[in-house]
Order: sequence, then C-alpha cells, then structure tokens
Amino acid sequence: MQTGEFRGFQVALSEPGIAWIEFNRPERMNGMTSAMKRDLIEVVTQAQMSDDVRVVVFIGTGKAFSAGDDLKGYATNMQDEAGLVPPLPAGHDTAIGTYDGLRTVSQALNLALRNLDKLTIAAINGVAIQTGFSLALACDFRLAADSARMGSATLRFALLPDEGGQHLLVQHLGLARALDFIMRKRIVTADEALALGLVNEVVPHDALRGAAQALARELADGPQVAMRLMKRSLYNAAELTFARRSTRSPPRPPSSTTTRTRAKVPPPSRRSANRSSTRGWRRGEPKAASGRVSDPPVAFAFSRFAAQPAVRRWPLGQAPWRWPTIRTYWPGVQGDGGAVPTLMMPIWLPILVCTAGLTMPCENSRMFSEPP
Repeated sequence: MQTGEFRGFQVALSEPGIAWIEFNRPERMNGMTSAMKRDLIEVVTQAQMSDDVRVVVFIGTGKAFSAGDDLKGYATNMQDEAGLVPPLPAGHDTAIGTYDGLRTVSQALNLALRNLDKLTIAAINGVAIQTGFSLALACDFRLAADSARMGSATLRFALLPDEGGQHLLVQHLGLARALDFIMRKRIVTADEALALGLVNEVVPHDALRGAAQALARELADGPQVAMRLMKRSLYNAAELTFARRSTRSPPRPPSSTTTRTRAKVPPPSRRSANRSSTRGWRRGEPKAASGRVSDPPVAFAFSRFAAQPAVRRWPLGQAPWRWPTIRTYWPGVQGDGGAVPTLMMPIWLPILVCTAGLTMPCENSRMFSEPP
C-alpha cells in the first residue's frame, strides 16, 4: 500500500497493520473535491488488496473532520497536485455533469468503503457535514470528540444527500428518526449523536487519537478472516431479508461436465425393449417407441396373479383384509380399478387361466392344434 502525501490527505501505516488516512486541508475545513475522492477510492482499493493492512482509520486535522464538498475547489480540481490517479474533468458545470460527478465519484467513495472487507474507523475530531458525515456513516465504527458536530444539512442548500447519506441514515436511525433528522436540517452535537446511535463513543478532544489507536489495535489483533466474514454477514443481515439470506441456490456444476464425452451405449436388445415396454404400460404410461398405449398381455396378467403371495391365516377379527381390485388381476386398467368382491374370484380365475393357456405356446398345446 502506498503511503505519503496525496491530494487533500496523507496515508501512514503503523503496527499491527493500521492504515491512517488523515485529511490535511484545515484551511478549507478538509473539504473534498472530485480529485481527492478519486484518490481516496484508490487508497481504499489498495487497502483491500494489501496484506499489510488490517484496519483503516480516518481522521481530520484542525477544527473539522470534513465539512463536505469544497465547491470552490472544483474550479481548479487540484490539477497541479500529485495524485494516485490521472485527473478528470471536475464536472458540476452542467446538469448532466453534476449527475455524472455524483454517480461516478461521490457515491463510488462510500460504496468502496462499504465493500471494503477490512474494518474501518472514523475518528470525528470536529465538524462532519454532508460528504464528511456520509463518509463517517459508511465506516464500521465511529468515535467522536466532545467538540464534534455532525449532520446532513443538504436541504439548507436545496440539495439531496448526494453520496447515499439518506440510505445510511435510515440504516442507523430508522425511517421515522431519519425523516426528522433530514427534513428539519439538524446538526447535532457529539452527545446528541451518541444518544441517537450515530457514534459508538464520545471521548475528550485531546484523547481522540489515542482512543482510535486503542480500538484499531484491538480489532487488528483479532482473527482477521473470521472478522471480515462476520462483517459481510452482518451487513447482509441488515440489507437482506432473513428468508432471502438463508435461501441459497445450489452451486452450478463446472462447464466441463456439460461438454464431457459420454460413452456410447449399445442399443437395447429385443428382450430388454419388451421388458421396458411392459414396465411402461404397467404404470399406465405410453410406449416411447410407438407413442401409443400398448395392450396388456394376458400372459403377464396371469403371471402377476400367480405370483401373488399366499394370504396368511390370521385369527378371527384381526386379518388385515382389503377388498381386491380389478387392477389386481388386470394391471392395465386405468383409474382406481374398482373393488371386486372375493366371490368373483372363481369367475375371473378360469378365464385368465384359459386365456393364458391359449396365448402361451407349450408342448401340451399341440394336442389341440395337431391331428392325432
């Protein structure tokens, strides 16, 4: 991760893996420009990919953490200062230019912070308004000096919270209190922010850096992989429903399985084809080859009847008896088959036996077909 002086801030790295990002434009109340935001996005990206960084801390110098956008600074856009990324047009000169600048730069900074797996701390040393306030809300932890003040205040200029600040406020305050906070253009003190749940702790102004250092060291000494996964899981729990978060789609198979060469299967024999067709009409399904429902062979009906297990003799009143159905003797019948009284068995059985004897060739059948 690169350290040193950049456009509007400086980066330092201390043990054990704490990256300090300090805004150093106190004469402009640490106001931000598009060039400064683009450098901050690059620093956050480097912190994500660097194994030397475990925790990122934001802090300001002078009387302000960040008083929002430096509107006068957009004219020069820090073109003559060294930065991490090449300069771009400042935007905000036309309506569509303002739209492009907000979508491409301002919102991208807070999205980069939210997508950062490393834990982040905002040490609010003074005034945090608009962009500075939204950046602090995008961090995971917020420590405030007792002299700090913070708020959105965009409606004072007939503007919206252009960095996603309204979404972050709803997450922290809930809808009712976020409406009251934004519509009434409130700027609260550190103690009021603590009561609202906007900050985690309020400390004396002179002790702010030491408190941020202690918290950062505590977080950096923890199990990093588990903490980063837990951070992502908690944010997902806040932004997704429980049912959607708990439901996971099965993993897709690798593409190689779909293109794998399959072994050639030999065509089925006539005997196996007849056997498969028998299974088809037994379930009442059409044959795959001819596309029509085959007639059930009587020989198979007789063989199925003959293969029925013998009825066990049970004591009187305890036999698990059920009325037999037509399907018991004629498997191809559709529907439930209808119940058949037991008294009809002497009628059905001779018919099935005689029909089976006529259709099944055997040595004894020649006596009826050949002359003596």
